[in-house]
Amino acid sequence: MEINEFVGSRIKDRRLELGLTLDELASKVGYSDKSTLSRVENGKTDMPLKKLDKIAQVLDVTPAYLIGFTPEDIPDGLNKELFINYVHDSKNPDFLAAIEGTPSDDLCIKIKASDLNDSEVDYMDKQLDFIVGQRK
Repeated sequence: MEINEFVGSRIKDRRLELGLTLDELASKVGYSDKSTLSRVENGKTDMPLKKLDKIAQVLDVTPAYLIGFTPEDIPDGLNKELFINYVHDSKNPDFLAAIEGTPSDDLCIKIKASDLNDSEVDYMDKQLDFIVGQRK
């Protein structure tokens, strides 16, 4: 599943859990009609980052949840709230202070400096899943 489809399915699933129509969510988020949001939910277009916060707020979830992070995804020993905040704001000073000098810090620096394309990110994600799976 592509990231667009994944984010769209998370938005749609949560919207339905809350009993909201597509029109209602679109209105609460600030869209004039449901067409853009419909394309997002169906994975046909990227989720505009400027709307991610608002959608998360209306759906009562975090932006990190919408893009796929859950507390279970976060390495042991790292403050989970700070890690999820990193997804939202990679310049978060509390997060940066918490990971400074750790292997997580080195990894974040490398990822940011690498300017990875979508297929490289997918590959890296699979490799991380494999590594974490070996710990279990």
